[in-house]
Amino acid sequence: MEYYFIICAAVFLFFVYQAYAGKKERAKKLEQLVRENWGKVPCKEYELEEFAQISHYYDKTKSRFDFTIDETTWNDIDGDSLFMLCNSCLSSVGQEYVYRMLRVPSMKQSELNKRYETGKYWLEHPKEAMKCRKIFARLGYSKKIALYDYIHHLEELSEMRNCRNGKHYFSICFFIVSLVCLFCIPPVGVLSLIACLGYNVSSYYKEKAKIESYYVCLSYILGMIETTRALDKEHFEVLKDYGPDFKKIQKSFEAMEKNHSLLMSGNGMSGGPTEIVMEYTRMLLHIDIIKFNQMLTIVVDKKEELELLFELLGEIEGNLCIGSLMTLMPYTCKPDLKEKDGSLPMRLAFREMYHPLIEHPVANSLSENKCVLITGSNASGKSTFLKTIALNALFAQTFCIAFAQEYKGNFVHLYSSMALQDNLQGQESYYMVEIRMLKRVIDAANGRVPVLCFIDEVLRGTNTVERIAASSQILKDLSGKNALVFAATHDIELTEILKEQYANYHFSEEVLADDVKFSYQLQKGKAMTRNAIRLLGIMGYDEKIISKAEAKAKHFIETNSWI
Repeated sequence: MEYYFIICAAVFLFFVYQAYAGKKERAKKLEQLVRENWGKVPCKEYELEEFAQISHYYDKTKSRFDFTIDETTWNDIDGDSLFMLCNSCLSSVGQEYVYRMLRVPSMKQSELNKRYETGKYWLEHPKEAMKCRKIFARLGYSKKIALYDYIHHLEELSEMRNCRNGKHYFSICFFIVSLVCLFCIPPVGVLSLIACLGYNVSSYYKEKAKIESYYVCLSYILGMIETTRALDKEHFEVLKDYGPDFKKIQKSFEAMEKNHSLLMSGNGMSGGPTEIVMEYTRMLLHIDIIKFNQMLTIVVDKKEELELLFELLGEIEGNLCIGSLMTLMPYTCKPDLKEKDGSLPMRLAFREMYHPLIEHPVANSLSENKCVLITGSNASGKSTFLKTIALNALFAQTFCIAFAQEYKGNFVHLYSSMALQDNLQGQESYYMVEIRMLKRVIDAANGRVPVLCFIDEVLRGTNTVERIAASSQILKDLSGKNALVFAATHDIELTEILKEQYANYHFSEEVLADDVKFSYQLQKGKAMTRNAIRLLGIMGYDEKIISKAEAKAKHFIETNSWI
């Protein structure tokens, strides 16, 4: 008998040690996760399916807003890469909210001020930021599930509100009876227990398969409610205004939280011997399915509170991302944004602005209240400059920061027509796609809200004569509307045609004997050099081709004829 107790004690101590060691290891990993992405380029890897699902929250809610960044503009500025740069979130609710934040520019100064001040607080209080991030890390990700999808698909299971738990209670009774028989009538008890295990486990997985995705969702909702309690407990000064809403949510879901451990499973940061035991208990007694059916009723009835919960937690972690991005970048500034006065032209002024995705960016400055035409050779920096202004305008009205020493502008709707492609599925040529995209810009410029738009190589999909004729009129028309236009072109002729409506700027390069050097510095005036032919030599083209091409170009300039 003594050996029996010694063995039992040894097994118990082993499990205790394993639980302690596991907890310590998980705490270490959690601490590492919290710190490794703060103020650094996030190293998160995305699976294709997962990345596609992150946008679902935006897709399902964008109709609530007057303006959002359309797919053309988002692709032109490489929006997905910008999101990955910003996404230092450690939870699903956070990253889904941040994606939507970047797609929905705010027109409210008060909202932007709150984002900036909160982000600045986390920047200046890194210890508090780490504590807050740790709370969201415990909440974690919902794996390959788009959280917002499943929260709002719960209504599809509304018929389960009347689902009876009778068969699950029968499973519990069957197990208890089998155990009693095992001690009273062992032969019958053994057979009964085998039958019970077979029935309970098979029926458990059959039932759970029907609800598993929603089951994970309910577990995550419980985690979100627990997150509000954890945030309350830390008394973060910058989050004090969230307290009343947190209390309202906690009270609404009080009944749902009761005995919630019956449903909750480990999310990757928890688990261990205790969780293993609980998992077997769930299989045998169906206690998590019973709890699921009870909780479903509560969740469907509390849709409004659930929306609020998602918004609040997403906003908090989104503002943490602002602090992390401010820490990461060499410098940022708070944009000075104003509503456009109807009697005054639009304005845009910035100093030392740079592109955050370029490893060693060249900063540029500009101050203009009229449309801008940019000329220069290929690879000189025209397109990158347009994207730099566009993404800074986006961040000014989303994260309330600009990657510049100074940024002044108006609240605007943002449009672009830059990196277009043929629409093969829609059987549209490049030119048809281009004129359709330009039309949407023209239509937007007729609206009440001023438009900031970026156009790269207007009408490049057609011949030179018609391109210059049509593009000059399109750009002239836009300059007279409620729009500030930045256009890049190779057509030097446009600088003369549009000299009254557009300010001219250019990028230049220095062609050496065997190399070409680009300064990427914006300069006033139109481009005065044509180096495309000379660049052929750098790439090793035959000298005969180069000399004949130069002669042809010279002849055309002098005679306006190719013959």
